Amino acid sequence: YYRNGPGRVALAKEYLLLAKKYPPEEGGGGYALRCVRMHLETMLHCDWRQHPDLEVFLRQATDEKMLWELVEEVKRRQCENGHEVREERLSWYMRHR
Repeated sequence: YYRNGPGRVALAKEYLLLAKKYPPEEGGGGYALRCVRMHLETMLHCDWRQHPDLEVFLRQATDEKMLWELVEEVKRRQCENGHEVREERLSWYMRHR
């Protein structure tokens, strides 16, 4: 399965915007930051395999600003490595949602 839509980083950014507009704790989603971190961890799973230090940073994130910085760093590293969105393989998270 290959991606024919937005890439992982674009989806992560969209998710962060939606989480700000519709905070998870207001919809019964539990503690907001934990919920958002969990979804980002899953969305960007392929990037953690290449950059495990970023996964550590995600787990240590204490606010929304740090999560945005993390997503921007993932994007920066993808660009450095010549990442092509169309070559992203869909994970189980995208195939089964």
